[in-house]
Amino acid sequence: MYIPSVTTVIGREKSFSKVSPAVLETAALRGTAFHQAAWSAVQDLFLAKVDSSIDGYLKSLKVWLELARSEMGFEVIAGEIELTHPALHYKGHPDLIAMVSGKMALIDWKTPAVEDKKSWPLQLAAYWELAKVNGFPIEKAGALRLDKNGGPAKMSWYDSQAYHLSVFLSMTIVERYYGG
Repeated sequence: MYIPSVTTVIGREKSFSKVSPAVLETAALRGTAFHQAAWSAVQDLFLAKVDSSIDGYLKSLKVWLELARSEMGFEVIAGEIELTHPALHYKGHPDLIAMVSGKMALIDWKTPAVEDKKSWPLQLAAYWELAKVNGFPIEKAGALRLDKNGGPAKMSWYDSQAYHLSVFLSMTIVERYYGG
């Protein structure tokens, strides 16, 4: 059975046809480098060298982590793990599951300067459901928008999980029809 990823399902609705393949490839490489560096930062691991294209984003994350640890009781539970939904047949890789202000939270790192009010809530709702069925009792989910120049990160918490999950699940049906 075809089990699509959250990003594949949501990506079907986004058109990148006007973006050059070189730009998309550069963005994908930057995303991979950032996620590796971010996970190291979350775990307080030493980073010998970081790609200059992610310096600002990583600085923004580190400032947020320092604040979260000192003022919000931040504690890492899991991150960058693959979760699969056994009944709804989709999978995903949430960036981070952590205790934040006494609640188990799902956090997704974002690098765009502008919030995507359509796809981010869908992605977080899908990850929330994945986390729940895999034993993580998530109480809130948010997108942490990091600053390209190292400025303060901006957190957007999403609480309309049921509606966005139903939209996402409808999209998985379409993805399986066309993609599977």
